[in-house]
Amino acid sequence: MSNTYKNVEELHGHWSKDQIARKQNAKDSLFDYQQLESQAPLWLSDLAKQEWQRITTLVKNEVPLSELDVACLASYCQAYATVQDCQAHIEEQGLVIETDNGNIKTNPYATIQTNALKDLRMLATQLGLSVYSRMRLEVSGGKTDENDPFKKVLSN
Repeated sequence: MSNTYKNVEELHGHWSKDQIARKQNAKDSLFDYQQLESQAPLWLSDLAKQEWQRITTLVKNEVPLSELDVACLASYCQAYATVQDCQAHIEEQGLVIETDNGNIKTNPYATIQTNALKDLRMLATQLGLSVYSRMRLEVSGGKTDENDPFKKVLSN
């Protein structure tokens, strides 16, 4: 499934100036919250703290992470560290292991890694760390016009 959404700066053709202005307004409003200033939480593993530093440095001006996102970002970083840790165990032990009674079964680290990858993908989408989620963030929300007559009606 292809995504036909374009960044505000790339809109051409049938888009009216008003539509472009609304999209730009929506994009700008995402940065209205208190910007993320926190250091990585102390409870994160060393690898998760490294990921925190990498992510916050890369997305500081591109993705509107705020102080409200600390727990979600920390969970993302810990899931990333879990994936990496499990991969190290899988490389050492293999995807399957032999039990004490001689049966072959899936390495438990592979199951843990699969679950961590699911969490990682879900959290990346929530945080706007994937291409598609960043594009979706740009068109959702937005500032409302204080003179909007519908806003007055809906707020009553």
